[in-house]
Amino acid sequence: MGRRARLAWTATLVVFLVAGPRSAANPTETSSSPGEYLITRWQAEDGLPQSTVTSVVQTRDGYLWLGTLNGLARFDGIRFMVLGAHNTPALKSNRILALLEDRAGGLWIGTEGGGVTRWYAGRFTTYTIWEGLAHDTVQCLAEDSRGQVLIGTLGGLSLWHEGQIQSHPGPAGSSAPVRAAVSTPSGRTALLIGEAIYWREGAAWRKDADRVGEDSIEGLYSGPGGQVWAFGGDVLKRWAKDAADKAHVIELPSAAPVGATLETARGDMWVGTRFGVLLRWRVGAWRTILNSQDLGQHPVRCLLEDREGNIWVGTDGGGLARLKSRRLDIVRPHRGTVTETIRSLASAPDGGVWLAAACGGLSFWRGDRVEPFDADGMLKPNVCAGPLLRTRDGCLWIGTSGDGLYRWNGAESRKLGSAEGFSEATILSLFEDREERLWIGTAEAGVFQFHQGRFRHFTTRDGFPARLITAIVQDAGGDLWIGSNGGGLYRYADGKFSLYSRREGWGGDFIRTLHVDGEGALWIGSGGGGLTRMKDGWFHTITTRDGLSDDIVSQILEDDFGNLWVGTNRGICRFNKREFEALASGKSRTVAVVAYGKSDGMESLECTGGLLPAALKTSDGALWFSTVKGAVRVEPGSLLTAGEKAATAQEHSLLAPPIVVIEEVWSDGARLLEAPLSRRESSDDAGNPPAVPRLVVQPGYQNLEIRYTALTFTAPEKARFRYQLE
Repeated sequence: MGRRARLAWTATLVVFLVAGPRSAANPTETSSSPGEYLITRWQAEDGLPQSTVTSVVQTRDGYLWLGTLNGLARFDGIRFMVLGAHNTPALKSNRILALLEDRAGGLWIGTEGGGVTRWYAGRFTTYTIWEGLAHDTVQCLAEDSRGQVLIGTLGGLSLWHEGQIQSHPGPAGSSAPVRAAVSTPSGRTALLIGEAIYWREGAAWRKDADRVGEDSIEGLYSGPGGQVWAFGGDVLKRWAKDAADKAHVIELPSAAPVGATLETARGDMWVGTRFGVLLRWRVGAWRTILNSQDLGQHPVRCLLEDREGNIWVGTDGGGLARLKSRRLDIVRPHRGTVTETIRSLASAPDGGVWLAAACGGLSFWRGDRVEPFDADGMLKPNVCAGPLLRTRDGCLWIGTSGDGLYRWNGAESRKLGSAEGFSEATILSLFEDREERLWIGTAEAGVFQFHQGRFRHFTTRDGFPARLITAIVQDAGGDLWIGSNGGGLYRYADGKFSLYSRREGWGGDFIRTLHVDGEGALWIGSGGGGLTRMKDGWFHTITTRDGLSDDIVSQILEDDFGNLWVGTNRGICRFNKREFEALASGKSRTVAVVAYGKSDGMESLECTGGLLPAALKTSDGALWFSTVKGAVRVEPGSLLTAGEKAATAQEHSLLAPPIVVIEEVWSDGARLLEAPLSRRESSDDAGNPPAVPRLVVQPGYQNLEIRYTALTFTAPEKARFRYQLE
């Protein structure tokens, strides 16, 4: 660069898709009960410096910091950066016991035998007994309302203020070990010394007189609401926000000693025990979220809620666990079914749903129960059922692979065959038009129409040569659209068929599914050509290049908020139709696509297809997708922001937007950035808007390397970037 250059950067998350791993870490994925949490675990083999996590904090720049008994780790959701005595001389001990972020953004690291270290603006400062610390083993850290950092050590209490360490006489003698310390925004400060709790009142300390559970108190915790909690044994004590005289005692359902507590932003209380049990208190009742087997019976050492609402659990010997809310529910066929692959779905009048498993018969879901359904005993055991369709007269139609077509009227079943003029064995698609005529797509004989008790077969004599029919829909004008596997798309209007092929400008002739949306546009899912919309005679196609999870599109549904949901071989994705319209009209070059996969609760990414219907929208607005491992049930209203529910074009798929961080800047082998650079999340105390960080690069450099990340822990593998240099 021949002149003084200023580098301004912008990075925006625009598309969320499954990406390949960015590190060698492969955390263990497990899950608790459906509708609750997805659990991911990291241990030493996944990048942690050691599998005992003693403390965890999230700093304002978005990173998670983990204290272990073999060093400090910074975590961005994908990679661990490990700091210890081997690479950070300021850390005198690798045994980390406590972490704290102060109001200025400094990270405090309390160690066993190495004093306390503060990391601020890329620099480490260490305080030991030689700098006035009461003892070199630091057990706890807190910051009071005056900006003083309380350092609880084995040799008593020390205070840090404006760069200086000073010993503090504290209560119960100057050298009494301080086991825990907390301070609230309102100015209350409490210490745990021995088994006694002390409150600071002005310059003096007062011993708490409430002795309920005092002999078993293990620690203190201050929640976001300003309440103070003491825990230990099977007792929780809570002091209200502005009261330090009388504690409210909460009995725990487990007698195991409590190792950690957490109050979340929504008011839930979490408790982790020394036996590896995780409990949650919500709306006046306890619930066991994880039992001891889920965490391998490893004691819980610490708990944290991150800015996206995930719960982090540090254990003694079992590593780190993340609990995040399951965004998608899985409904499996009944237990006796030989397979979990779902081929088709149909809704019942009472809100239940029929599920057709691949050569596993039928199941019926109602609420939280799934039971076998044999259609009055007519179906053969483990029949390959599907597609399914409930018609307006209340009958359930059951197509099969190899066993023809059945109709169940609620009391009895009947197989339709040669007596009605139908002899085909394998059914691929079922559709009822506005005149209550049933259309049947077969695997070998094209399409049939059933009306007033008789079948009509459409053949080449009618201008319809296609044999393998995968989808049938009706548009707003009453025309029928019929998709075939390799034979293109047919339109049936005024008693005549007309053919549309890929020469018209759309994805491909191998059609997996069709859908007509609320505005009358026809959507075509192809077997490798992406997703095509036909509107006003014009075709427009999007593929993986535009953000789709995969170019094999097997299922299409529309929610109540103007979004289209697409089931593919690589998961489920959604986008706003207004954004698609802007793309199709040339007003935009991108569509913001949100992808859902295993990190959201799917157990397989592959949505089944080649049948219609393979997806279902029920009367309550829920969307159902058939997959090779159960049916996925989505409640769009629970996943969308207020802006998305209003069908705006603004895309917000996470609870909070990721913080973009420039971690390192190098030029010609020289490091130009001492500490990570990030945009502030919100306005400062004076109300100033977030500043755009800038880095000044001096003249003379030839090569510039920028290393950056986006800090999101809900699904970090989905992060995508858009950047601009000017």
